[in-house]
Amino acid sequence: WNLHVATQDAPLDFFVLFSSVASVLGSPGQANYAAGNSVLDALAHARRAAGRPALAINWGPWAGSGMAAEQGRGDAVKSRGMNLISPEQGLELLDKLLSADVPQVAVMDASWPDMLRLLGSRRPSLLADLASEVQAAGGAALGSRVDHAFRERLLAADDNSRHTLVCDYIRDELSRIMGVAADGLEVDQPLSTFGLDSLLALELKNNLESRLDFTLPMAKLMEGPSINSLAAETVRLVIAGSEKSDGLTEAGSQSEESWQPLITLQAAGNRPPLFLLPALGGDIRCYDELVQQLGNDQGAYAFRPRGIDQDVPPHQSMDEMIADYAAAMREVQPSGPYHLAGWSTGGIFAFALAETLQQTGDQVALLALFDAPLPSIIDDIDPDNDARFLCVLVNFANCFAGTNARVNYEELLALAPDKRFPTALAEARRQGTLPAEIPEAYIRRLVQVGEANVRAIQSYQPHPIAGQAQFFVPSIKGGLAQIAGRDVVEDGDHGWGAFVGDDIELHTVTGDHFTMMTGSGAAQIARELASRLAEEIAIPK
Repeated sequence: WNLHVATQDAPLDFFVLFSSVASVLGSPGQANYAAGNSVLDALAHARRAAGRPALAINWGPWAGSGMAAEQGRGDAVKSRGMNLISPEQGLELLDKLLSADVPQVAVMDASWPDMLRLLGSRRPSLLADLASEVQAAGGAALGSRVDHAFRERLLAADDNSRHTLVCDYIRDELSRIMGVAADGLEVDQPLSTFGLDSLLALELKNNLESRLDFTLPMAKLMEGPSINSLAAETVRLVIAGSEKSDGLTEAGSQSEESWQPLITLQAAGNRPPLFLLPALGGDIRCYDELVQQLGNDQGAYAFRPRGIDQDVPPHQSMDEMIADYAAAMREVQPSGPYHLAGWSTGGIFAFALAETLQQTGDQVALLALFDAPLPSIIDDIDPDNDARFLCVLVNFANCFAGTNARVNYEELLALAPDKRFPTALAEARRQGTLPAEIPEAYIRRLVQVGEANVRAIQSYQPHPIAGQAQFFVPSIKGGLAQIAGRDVVEDGDHGWGAFVGDDIELHTVTGDHFTMMTGSGAAQIARELASRLAEEIAIPK
């Protein structure tokens, strides 16, 4: 920038910026590096727009010099779909590019089939046409084929060797999906600590299933497994499937996988278990950081809505849903006092569960609502419009991820009704919100479950409950208005005080509606919950 300022009025012939391909393809684990190079790209465009010379070259890795060579990472770079550019090639290309009438150009020696396969769901939209050409030429199956050689090797190995083989296999697959070095993934750490969210977890599930020819229940990935524990479960399932001589199900089939309402996020500890209710889309990954902050002494369970992971009908009413949730909870904890919590619309489900428990004579010792709105928040959502609801879910996910990407339903109205859903889905894939590897059938189930949950909330009228509630509100307002698509009063307890017998204790948490469940916000909530759950240990039952 200083060079730009110092020379902006000079009669220059060239102003060349050596940027990196990281700003074009992304660089997981190096967000600062990718962002810094993006500034160089933007400067080139700004100078050209002002009539000044400028060229930003997004170089791929060079041989003999540069970060890849200096860190001895040449082989690693090649394994990720790129060859090193020799200095001779680079200088020859630079000479040609100096006469190019463009503000920015990317230069890399790429093996496109390998690179596209490795990028997976992180594939930039600018490579979409190239990906289509490669696939049309038969050059990229992108992980859709069974790895028969590995399966045969696995089945022939002894128990210890099987575990090691699958452990390494999963670590390599995680490395590919997340774009990080495999040797940096600790096998005993929960996958969520690597930044594996629910969509990447689904991509991992699909890839393992398609390559190893077995069915991995989604619940196993939602339970916060480590590479080690996931490898053990994978070995068990693959071996069990191979031993069946009849009735083998196709990989990815869920005919033998029954719905399990409760998922163990953390095994029971010294404190009473905490039961967490899912938000509107059914995703429970919003609680990952909170559970980690609560520590190993805190048992934590989350409910997974019926119909997301299996092709079974979702709950059609609040009563039906809560009855199933209560029955599953009693299998873990036969009697109260119970401890419930829910973020966003998950708080509505938590309140409904508390109401039902009290009606049957059970005690609810803790009800914690994390910026939960009243049911009226979704009065204007149409649960019978699949395309519009997909837009709602995608935009909700983008808000939680902190991105500005959005799918605008109004722009879809110009299309025929049967074209709106596939168009919205294609746009969500293009933006990277939904990985390309996630089957459309899964997305449609997600939408159907979300719509059923909306109907349940729209027909639900809360009734007053006894006791106290803890209400956590973000320091930055406006998140609920984003969800509702209209102005929403976000003061105080959002109106829940009218339904709580004693009083609601308010706690202000750092962040907005979405970021309050991460970082310092999650730590604040965890400290408050931990102190209250610890009190329960000393209270005679």
